[in-house]
Amino acid sequence: MSSRRNLWIDRALVAAALALAAAVFFTRESVTTTESEARSDNVIGVWRQDQLTAVFLESPHALRLEKQASGASGQAEWWMSGPGYPRTSADAAAVDQLLAQLRLGIWVRRLEPGAADAHALGLDAPRGVLVLSMGGSDYRLVLGKPAPAPSGGSYLAVSGAGVDEVVGIVKQSFAEAILVDPREFLGRALVPYGRGDIVRLELSGAGGPRKLTRAGHRFRFNGMLGDRLVDSEALDPVFFHLARLTSEGFLSLPQAEAALGRGERVDVQLWANAAKTPVSLSVGGRCQERDKVVALRRAPEPLAGCVPETVMAGLTLSADALLDRTPFGFGADAVERVVTERGERRLDLVRNEAGFALKAPVAAQVDLQQGNQRVEALVNAKGEIVENPDLSRLGLAPPLGRTTVTGLSSVTDLAIDESVGLGQPDALGRLPLLRQADSVVLLIPAEAARAFEVDATLTRDLALFTFADADVSALHVRSERLEQSLVRVNGEFQLEKPSGFAFDASLVSELLSSLRTLTADRWVSDSEDGSFGLEAPVAELTLVLARPSGHAAAPPQARTHTLTIGQSIPGGAYARLSTIPGVFVLSTQAVRAVTTPVLSRQAFSLDLGTLTAIDFQTRERKVSLVARGGGWASETPGVDGRHALNIAEAFGGLRPPFAWHIGKPTVQEGFDTPTLVVRAHGPGAVVTTISVGAPHTFAGTSGYFARISSVDATFALTEQSVRQLLDLL
Repeated sequence: MSSRRNLWIDRALVAAALALAAAVFFTRESVTTTESEARSDNVIGVWRQDQLTAVFLESPHALRLEKQASGASGQAEWWMSGPGYPRTSADAAAVDQLLAQLRLGIWVRRLEPGAADAHALGLDAPRGVLVLSMGGSDYRLVLGKPAPAPSGGSYLAVSGAGVDEVVGIVKQSFAEAILVDPREFLGRALVPYGRGDIVRLELSGAGGPRKLTRAGHRFRFNGMLGDRLVDSEALDPVFFHLARLTSEGFLSLPQAEAALGRGERVDVQLWANAAKTPVSLSVGGRCQERDKVVALRRAPEPLAGCVPETVMAGLTLSADALLDRTPFGFGADAVERVVTERGERRLDLVRNEAGFALKAPVAAQVDLQQGNQRVEALVNAKGEIVENPDLSRLGLAPPLGRTTVTGLSSVTDLAIDESVGLGQPDALGRLPLLRQADSVVLLIPAEAARAFEVDATLTRDLALFTFADADVSALHVRSERLEQSLVRVNGEFQLEKPSGFAFDASLVSELLSSLRTLTADRWVSDSEDGSFGLEAPVAELTLVLARPSGHAAAPPQARTHTLTIGQSIPGGAYARLSTIPGVFVLSTQAVRAVTTPVLSRQAFSLDLGTLTAIDFQTRERKVSLVARGGGWASETPGVDGRHALNIAEAFGGLRPPFAWHIGKPTVQEGFDTPTLVVRAHGPGAVVTTISVGAPHTFAGTSGYFARISSVDATFALTEQSVRQLLDLL
């Protein structure tokens, strides 16, 4: 009995569920009381986005917007069609903006039923008509004349199937939605394709003819310049500015054609993978707006507007500027593997999760920074193109070696190999390369050519020294300007060279700290081959370290490390260390740190409190200060007490960061016609003279030469400290 009763209950529940589903289905287009009350002030009383299938603009423009499910994604997409607009995908953002304006629009005021005079309100000759197809509620919106109030308001009549007719006044934004220009739905982007979609590109006009076609993951010239490869990085501005061709406002086609004639122009045609016809457009001329030029798309859908003038910079690049002068077409971050083969020797570098792994000539893990530096040096190497090359003379018939780079294509995401043949370096160390992809021969500078060597420098530690300050027994630095020797005696340093000078303890401490933490920027060679400028070095530093001998009664044994700094290169200089075979690069900052003189700057530390007067003489003016009542005064016209104090304080900050050299000044230092001479009067009628000479760049830092009367040496003053004082005088 119980099971039979449960069966009837189950059947009742099923029947109730079916009835509820049927009710929902048959009443899904009915307007509920809650829904009606919630939108009582809205122009469109019922809004059901999921049931909205079409929007018709009947006037002043004829346009049909239809929503359809995409076959690929199943998501809804909007399509547009109408006279002069072949069926095409509508700009989703423009459609969303229109629908939002319609959905959110509210009545400013409703007119009483039957009180509306269609002719008086302009509803019999409307300015615009828009129809919404939305399930069982189709709305027809008829826009009449502008209303007296509010400003920008208009009369509107709403009717439709299953909709009560209402006449009232709407805001300007709602009226503008009905009067929308159909071109808005074409989208404002004049080029509807991304770089990966474009397979052919032709430009003419300003910048000259340029015909490019896709070759795998790269572009090459088509029917010009020997069909050579195009530099991917140089091509970036072209595609960047094509993507920026987004019209700001619309121009009629006659307006655009006329404006194009007011200046230089570029004509562009581009073909995409799936497109049947090319995109054809012109950019240039002059818009009425400042810093704007015209962009006119003639096909496939005509569209014209104004774009920033800066787009011309990328679109006018010449063919020569686009010509690839690098060995490979990958960015450094896309490279997965590098293999260089020279006879029996082989280098095999592979990117992995920890950085890079070197498979040959030795097996080792490579620091990420060092691996990236090698890869960047390879892909960024830039040379000159050799016209009509003699391959045999260059060592390229056949090549003496080969470098192959494996990289990920940004177009296909597939791994692709690119190779260059390696030739015989010339007398200047320049390396000829035969680019396999287009048979172009490049002559790579000697510095860049080192990246194509087979060596084990990638496994070298970048740290150069390991010592404690207490281990240092002597330090000798010889440069083009100065030779200085520090020797520790009874636990304290003494300056042996130059004799007769004192040293600055803080500068010695900074020098030792710089040496203790000194690292190579990168290693470039396993051995010195005479091309690094190390035979005639610009500086040499010898560090002598005391090392315990292991026997208490025996004296300590010395270890000597000699750092030789050779030829300068961008960002640094070549160097070697006597205790480690090979050549590395020191950064400019590191070179400056280990060659800065340690001579004392104490002579410049004048105590303002003991001075009685200070005289300043520039090339145009003399200013004199006198100490008075714990402050400073001046009888120089235009210099009051406050101004005098500022001058004195600026003079107090005139401290050199380091000495430049000892001995007499050179003519180039500018002391024959100094920038500034300062005479400081101290106790006992002692006068200290500071002369500021010519401006100069000291190891990458701008400043001025300076000398002080009590020291036979030239010092460096920072530009900021000198300019601050000069500006006050």
